[in-house]
Amino acid sequence: MPSLNTHRHFSAHSPTRGMTLIELLVVITIIGLIAAVATVRLTGLTGRARRQQAIEQMSFVDAGLRDRSSRFAEPATLQLEMNSSTLRRESAGDEPQRDVVLAGNVRVTHFLSATREASTGLVSVEFSSRGTSDTYAVELSAPGRTPQWLLFAGLTGQRTLLEDEREVQEILQASQPERPDAG
Repeated sequence: MPSLNTHRHFSAHSPTRGMTLIELLVVITIIGLIAAVATVRLTGLTGRARRQQAIEQMSFVDAGLRDRSSRFAEPATLQLEMNSSTLRRESAGDEPQRDVVLAGNVRVTHFLSATREASTGLVSVEFSSRGTSDTYAVELSAPGRTPQWLLFAGLTGQRTLLEDEREVQEILQASQPERPDAG
């Protein structure tokens, strides 16, 4: 005679056993932690990429003004608005002024050359008709990042990325020609 017992008994090895609420919460917590770590890393990479893009923009503007000045034998000016993301290119010819906004909330916060220093206002870098300028450096700052200095060699436009302001000042002092004593 067949058994009338309709209750099924599941063993611990049964393939239809589900997850307990605690196991489910542990899995969700682990997924959340992995997502948080990935977000923080991605944000850091994005910030570095934006600062690198701003460095490239600044370098491109400097190189473009040097090239245009020497090609057309006309002086040009780079204007830097301190504590801003705006660079302005001005040329002597028919070309209109052009503003460049640096990427990723990167701002120009300090300007140094052998003869000038500024952290407020508008600073102009003059390029000669031969495409040269004074050697100068700008400090680029971005939220949550260590400021970096971008130094441009006056004769060549070669750029150097530095973190220490003292090192920038030493390079700028060394770039000044020695003046004979008046005595």
